[in-house]
Amino acid sequence: MPPPVPLLGLVPSEASGGERRVQGPITKTGTSHARGLLVEASWHHRKQYRLGRELMRRQASQPPAVPDRADRGNRRVHQRWKRFDARNKRPTIAAVAVAREPAGVGASSWTSRPEPTDRQAAGGRPALDRRRQEDPRHS
Repeated sequence: MPPPVPLLGLVPSEASGGERRVQGPITKTGTSHARGLLVEASWHHRKQYRLGRELMRRQASQPPAVPDRADRGNRRVHQRWKRFDARNKRPTIAAVAVAREPAGVGASSWTSRPEPTDRQAAGGRPALDRRRQEDPRHS
């Protein structure tokens, strides 16, 4: 599956040649509705992230990993805003740049694979290992 950020038009256009590289406005490919939602969501992360009473109540019924991942993501996006503000970037430019973050994180969660088993983490290949066990030459 291709990464969603270029498909949403959140990447800058570029004119390159030789040693020269000039970035322009975002490409605006793909659906403008999704792009608008991501940019609007990025504006909401400009202020410091705080959990409200209702959100804490809803998170209490979730597995611990779900609110933890959401919390880390929200804090990461807010930190990105703080870095752009510290560099005196224009807020409209920063909002689009910050909007790329949730799009990339969403793609990683859609394409995430299950945790490898101990054997796979060690580099073992189950089918090959099984054949070696059955083959008397590998005893």
